[in-house]
Amino acid sequence: MNGPISDFSLARTAEPAFSRLLLLLLIFVAVSALLSATFGILGFPGIWLVGAEIALACLLFLASHYFRTAPHQVLLDDRRLHLKGLFKKSVPLPELSVAHLRVVDLNQEKALAPRFKTWGMDLGRLKSGWFRSRHWKKSFVLLAAKTNVIYLPTTKGYSLLFSVSSTQEFKDEISRRTGVSFLN
Repeated sequence: MNGPISDFSLARTAEPAFSRLLLLLLIFVAVSALLSATFGILGFPGIWLVGAEIALACLLFLASHYFRTAPHQVLLDDRRLHLKGLFKKSVPLPELSVAHLRVVDLNQEKALAPRFKTWGMDLGRLKSGWFRSRHWKKSFVLLAAKTNVIYLPTTKGYSLLFSVSSTQEFKDEISRRTGVSFLN
């Protein structure tokens, strides 16, 4: 029997209007530069190189903007824990070592912090995917902050590190769904 899905996703903040205007301006500049480079509107022979550089910078900004505002979801049902970001992981509840779940501050516990990217994205404060820690321990990571992070080991030899909207609510809900109490 499946119960309702509990959503512990981080609230997405509203994007400032200034960022939208800057994005539109960059798109306009990129299109103008490509048109002038393609059709020689400005008449300068080397303008195609400048246009290509501006277009590349705009594309990189757009990609970065998309990945920074990508949805970040932590869902829990009666059978699985679902982590959805740039990379996704779904883990059956019996594979989780719920008794060893901890809320950590990665600024203090540097041994757990994701250090080496194996298959993931690291965009400054946003990290998603597979990482290795300082001691080469494997972790699936979905982080938007370094404080109040859930550290949840699994029985399969890796751990989960993820940010949630409320760590206490998550602990209470996973304890209720699995029937396991915490060691700490």
